Amino acid sequence: MGTRNLTAVYLDGQYKVAQYGQWDGYPEGQGITVLTFLRDKMDLELFKEALRNSSYIPSEELTALWKQYGADENGLVTMEDSDRMMEDHPEFSRNTGAGILEMVQNHSDGMKLQDSINFAADGLFCEWAWVIDLDAGTFEGYCGFGQTPLAENDRFYFLRDLEEDNGYHGVRLAAKWNLDALPTDEEFLAAFKNDDDEEEEEEETPTF
Repeated sequence: MGTRNLTAVYLDGQYKVAQYGQWDGYPEGQGITVLTFLRDKMDLELFKEALRNSSYIPSEELTALWKQYGADENGLVTMEDSDRMMEDHPEFSRNTGAGILEMVQNHSDGMKLQDSINFAADGLFCEWAWVIDLDAGTFEGYCGFGQTPLAENDRFYFLRDLEEDNGYHGVRLAAKWNLDALPTDEEFLAAFKNDDDEEEEEEETPTF
């Protein structure tokens, strides 16, 4: 499902990963993918090494790479050429989402990544953001559609000048866990359920 999202990793006082994703941004999708990585797949020291060896690709370098795959001067490319680019460079694909975490860890010598951190300022289109803060030792879930301005202590307050004038503000913290006390899948999903969700479930549950 087309639910736009962001997967980010914060280390050494900066965002080392800021991956835009086009699909399944909700908790049951990319959220669970991040949680599973943290619980079952992350080798902390290896992951940190890979992150420190990685860097963001300059925009002109990414543009030049796309041209190698057939993009014209306007950045337009055929679906066939786009598929070839994404097959060779999944790190730049909108389809990769939170899968970027395992990909980075598997490249301890580092990777070139695309910096999409500014997407967190778009509270209308960035529906979910998943943040691993290795400095603070936390895993955080953020949701969009907020119509109240962010406060100075909000993580993405620094992006406030990039917000669109459409009544929506940057993504806002919805749930947070320490990395040494991660939830089960059930606990994780329950943290994002609102009262409306619970009422709907109650209405749909038959009684005998």
